[in-house]
Amino acid sequence: MDGYVDRKKELTSKIFFYFAYMLLVFKTICGRVKFIEDIGEYITLFELLLLVFCILIQTRYYKIKTVLFIAVVLLICLYSYLVTNNSNIMILFFFIFSMKNINFDEFIKFDIKLKVLFLIFNIIFIYLGLLENVISYRSDGTTRQALGFSSPNSFGGIVMSICFEWVYLKRKNINSFVYITLLFVVVLLDLLCNSKTSELCIILLIVMLYIYKRKIYFKKILPYIPILLTIISILLVYLYGKQYSIAIKINDILTTRLECAYNFFELYNVNLFGNKFVASDVWLGYVNTLDNAYLYLLLNQGIILYIFVMYVNIKLLKLAIENDDRFLLSILIVFLFYAFMERTAYFVIYNVFLLYSKDLFYKNEIEKDKKDERLNKYYSTNI
Repeated sequence: MDGYVDRKKELTSKIFFYFAYMLLVFKTICGRVKFIEDIGEYITLFELLLLVFCILIQTRYYKIKTVLFIAVVLLICLYSYLVTNNSNIMILFFFIFSMKNINFDEFIKFDIKLKVLFLIFNIIFIYLGLLENVISYRSDGTTRQALGFSSPNSFGGIVMSICFEWVYLKRKNINSFVYITLLFVVVLLDLLCNSKTSELCIILLIVMLYIYKRKIYFKKILPYIPILLTIISILLVYLYGKQYSIAIKINDILTTRLECAYNFFELYNVNLFGNKFVASDVWLGYVNTLDNAYLYLLLNQGIILYIFVMYVNIKLLKLAIENDDRFLLSILIVFLFYAFMERTAYFVIYNVFLLYSKDLFYKNEIEKDKKDERLNKYYSTNI
């Protein structure tokens, strides 16, 4: 009877998790449709309530130490949200702590289908006139379509995430077809939205898959790349502020990203719990986006959540190296460089591989569950 109750609760927990994630994807991809945008806050609230119930169902069986750790992290995330009015990192940790009973490969399959489905919905909404396809132009006249998103780069990031998830599922059979498909997506992205960051990251993944085909190099250095990229980001912004010629040239290459970051550092200070960014800052005019994810975490989310996210990054990289999981490692490394250019690298819908960190937080409980499962099988076959 107890086993039946436990299985029922586990099923309920899974349903809550998947439904909450479906709401997140729906709101992110189709969120610019007027009637969806109007209820966006209610969708987020319902999504978080589902995850809270999911966590409560799971934590009944945890050690008090694990329960307290989860509570402290989520309370800090909640306080940071109240300060910054930005829920992205809070949502990330809610999903991580709700992920215990979820098979990662099954979740990836579900996510790919979900994203493709809602992308198709976006096309239909545009055709029906319910959603605007914002078209912008680069300085050289290149046309860029947002296809229902706030910017072409957001669309490119979602397509890139689908590619990475598909590659992860195909990890046991990486062949020429996979490489050709990825290159085809790069060409398609260039024609539709000209999202250079996503295109370069897909190409970088192809290179990483080839490099790590037989062996993982620089094992001791790799886990600390996110810290190194943070330092490089801060240094480049400092050099730009001093108007060093090399920083000015890099700023041009990065399409004014250093200038944007410098402006934000002029307006906000780094502190423990972050800052509430002004949505359309008249001081900045058009330059109102801080794209570098490392600097975005520090300024908007604060030092504490920056440390939490870097801890997840470092532990995930170490886990991939220890398990000799070259495909996961390749994807994680590419996302580190993507974060240098796009803040969405730490939004769960763009980078679901952050959820792989669930095992880091639930290691003892997962080992206990496996032990209990083995005992149940033993008693069921010997009684």
